[in-house]
Order: sequence, then structure tokens, then C-alpha cells
Amino acid sequence: MIIMEAFLGFGAGLWYNATRKQRMRNGEDAVMSLMSTVAFWGLLWLAAVNLLGLVLMGADKSRAKQGKWRIPEKTFFFLAILGGSAGCWAGMYLFRHKTRHWYFVVGMPLILTAQILVLFWLKTRLL
Repeated sequence: MIIMEAFLGFGAGLWYNATRKQRMRNGEDAVMSLMSTVAFWGLLWLAAVNLLGLVLMGADKSRAKQGKWRIPEKTFFFLAILGGSAGCWAGMYLFRHKTRHWYFVVGMPLILTAQILVLFWLKTRLL
């Protein structure tokens, strides 16, 4: 609003506030604010869980080389279902880990594809 006032003068800022108040009465700004908040936290969640999947795949590969305790396979699939399928899939090929297991080679891209389809379906239903 400050930038708009600088370019259009103080009156434009008052007009913007008046129309914003009208939109708030209609509930439009509240819905848009909620949607942008949900989108922000959703993207933050996806970034975090994908990074965790990538890091855990690298850690498991390192532990496999050293003969140490391993991360259970169900953990990777749990992370993938929570939204980290892209990170786990990238970690598989980045670290060359779990690429001989058919259920990882088929499962991770399948989960990712299902999640993308669900997101597109939700987008068409909500917007």
C-alpha cells in the first residue's frame, strides 16, 4: 500500500483501504488469506519432508557401507506417503541406494504420481 500511495497519491491509499474493508465484509480477503497461509505451510511441509527423505536416504547408504544399524525401509515409505516421495526418489538415484529393490523403484514414483494427481484433483475442486 505504501508503494501504491507513493505512485498514486494519498487518496489512492484511502480508496484501497475502503475497498479492502468492503472485501473483508464479503469475506473474500479472509478466504484468500487462509488459502495463502495453507499454501505457505503446505509448501514448507513439503520442502522439509522431502529434504528429510533425501538426507535419510544418504544416511542409510552411509550406514550400509559401514555395516552399522540401518534405517527401516518402512520409514522411507512413511516419509513418501507424508509428501516426501520426490526427496526419497531423488536420494535413491543421487546416492545409488535402494535402486535394486523393485518396490522402491516402482513404489516411490507411483506414490509421487498419486500425490500429483490428488493435488491436481484438489485444485480443480477448490478453485
